[in-house]
Amino acid sequence: MRVNLILLLFFPLSVFSQVPFWTEDFGAGCNQGQLATSYGSPNGSWTVLNTGTNASFANVWYVSAAENGNLPGECGTGCGSDRSLHVGSVSILGLDADPGAAYYEGLAGLCGIFPCGQTDKRIQSPSIDCSGKSNITLDFHYIEGGNTQDNATLWYFNGTTWSQIANMSKTFSGPCNPQGLWTNFNIMLPASADNNSLVRIGFRWTNNEDGQAIDPSVAIDDITLSAVDAGDTTPPTVECPASEELFFDGTCNVSLPDYTIGLVYSDNEDPNPIVEQSPLPGTIFNDLLNVVISVTDAAGNTTVCNFGVEAIDIVAPEIICTDSVGVYAGEEIGIYVQVPLASATDDCSSFIIGNSLGGGDDASAFYEVGITEVIFTATDSYGNSSTCTTSIHVLTCCPADFNCDGSIGVTDLLFLIGNIGTTCEFSCPADLTGDNLVGVNDQLYFLGVFGTFCP
Repeated sequence: MRVNLILLLFFPLSVFSQVPFWTEDFGAGCNQGQLATSYGSPNGSWTVLNTGTNASFANVWYVSAAENGNLPGECGTGCGSDRSLHVGSVSILGLDADPGAAYYEGLAGLCGIFPCGQTDKRIQSPSIDCSGKSNITLDFHYIEGGNTQDNATLWYFNGTTWSQIANMSKTFSGPCNPQGLWTNFNIMLPASADNNSLVRIGFRWTNNEDGQAIDPSVAIDDITLSAVDAGDTTPPTVECPASEELFFDGTCNVSLPDYTIGLVYSDNEDPNPIVEQSPLPGTIFNDLLNVVISVTDAAGNTTVCNFGVEAIDIVAPEIICTDSVGVYAGEEIGIYVQVPLASATDDCSSFIIGNSLGGGDDASAFYEVGITEVIFTATDSYGNSSTCTTSIHVLTCCPADFNCDGSIGVTDLLFLIGNIGTTCEFSCPADLTGDNLVGVNDQLYFLGVFGTFCP
């Protein structure tokens, strides 16, 4: 005789997201030995049907925490506080009934001498009202051991006929040995379940008496039926983001944010509608972009919102111009001055240069005696601008009287020394010899008139 009493430990299938409408978690709390037919489910009574030969010590379906209902990816454990539906042995050889998901096999050829354990039973759910539902999926957590002859299968009732719809894989796992690995299983129910008020699901367990038992048997927990609600015609609501401006990065581009994060939306039935954004987050752009957000519920109702996102440049161009230009008008009231052009650069945009005299980038003109300040402005295509100023000095003082105080003295000498080595592309006050260079010749000229009073 052999006794095996080892304790066992966006994607939805429809085109739209599924809304859960029926669940069974088999309750909570630590207990042992409760028959599944005695479990008081909020959904109604579970029943057991003998679907084949059952010996005097056949295994039975229990609802208890002797086999804890763990999450997928976790190894099986013994008594906990999350009850599961499972196959366990009856009281035998002085051992307690319901050792968890561990089954009694019997010994090959000795049934009658030793207790016989052959089992073939199906546990069946109460009726499930699927009225108004379509594309129904069944999801549950389970562990399963056994072998080819000792096996669990999934069954479905369409209101008239029971049929097998799945033979789940065994969930042995080396790290969990000799326990099983809790695993998730889902399947779409046959189309006959759509809008059907008499749907039931069942789990059938069979084991023979060949003495080749391999625990665990089977345990199931957290059953969920989800579906598209065919009667829902109300679209979701969504608060569309406001249009906004986004600043260029260092490459003169913008990466489109994910506007689905933090998006405010709701639906009358679907708590998790599908939210999509087009173009996708991370799209690179450098102009005006139209963004579309769609929110689709499980029934296929969709709400769409549109808003604009514009990539803009907030960095002004850099502009450089000559600080000052000085010329002598002699006895005239003014003189034509060729003013050096300003130059500019911009990081991301095209630009234009203008000046305060009303012209374009060229400020060359007739300037009267005195100081005239010309402001050059560079403006890019986004309206960012920067300025620089060139002072035009038109003098009537005699050469070398740089400060025009009527005397060529130390103050003028200091001005000259401060400009030694300067290259003048255009006439400047310290270039006394007109060779476009402030140097030795200008010093000699200055020394020749040093101490002179100008009329």
